[in-house]
Amino acid sequence: MTRLLRPLSLNHLVDRILDMTRTSINVTGDLTACVVLSRWLHLTDADVPD
Repeated sequence: MTRLLRPLSLNHLVDRILDMTRTSINVTGDLTACVVLSRWLHLTDADVPD
């Protein structure tokens, strides 16, 4: 039984690390796009409605 669980737990660990990496890259890309767009449009905090 343990022989079957070891590859599954290793697969779960690797998948977890890859998922966290994909998420951080996605968030970084979204934030970068927001900053570039706001600078391109010359927006400031005063221009953003509450």
